[in-house]
Amino acid sequence: RSMPQSISMAQLATQLKKDAVAPLYALIGEEDLLRDAGLTLIKQAVLGGDGNDFNSDFFYGDEAEGSAIVSCASEVAVFAPRRLVIVKAADKLPARYVEALLPYLKAPNESTTMVFAAAKLDGRLKFTQLLTQTAIVVDCAPPKDSLLMPWLKQEADRLGIRLDEEALHLLREACAGSLYAVKHEMEKLASYVPDGRAVSGADVAALRGTQPGAS
Repeated sequence: RSMPQSISMAQLATQLKKDAVAPLYALIGEEDLLRDAGLTLIKQAVLGGDGNDFNSDFFYGDEAEGSAIVSCASEVAVFAPRRLVIVKAADKLPARYVEALLPYLKAPNESTTMVFAAAKLDGRLKFTQLLTQTAIVVDCAPPKDSLLMPWLKQEADRLGIRLDEEALHLLREACAGSLYAVKHEMEKLASYVPDGRAVSGADVAALRGTQPGAS
């Protein structure tokens, strides 16, 4: 069974802007930075800008009991329209706890938004099948090259730096698909390269301590 249709981070942002917050989300994919960005977007939409932590709860899959997650999600929001319950590392939820979550997934509390985040989920599990049928699934896989380039340019703009073609190419190579690694390198470049000068491949290589052209 293939995973159902998922939406992109941009589509998630658009949906949330229209005030359409769903009771269940699944942020699935290996890119940590995207999963965190998705959590931030949902958190802002549910709790507002200043984030009322009074109505939010965090669980980690390898430490959380299914029944505790469900009872938390079943509570009524206090002084706010919605509660937020986040389950990180949802792929680590032990099988015996997952059973407790199944009835909740079929009939979630409408005033709670529950978010499951995981690098990947086992498609053979009943939990995964039910979650992907009932939740809005957000694709957090590493971006394909066609999307990576615009992301790199956008990040560079945000940091106030310009990257020449070789610098872009080297950053892409160097970080082998981890956006956090790219972001970290770009932040270093922003403080290293003087204002007004484009970042070159040599700058990237110098900061990473590798020779230009070395694989």
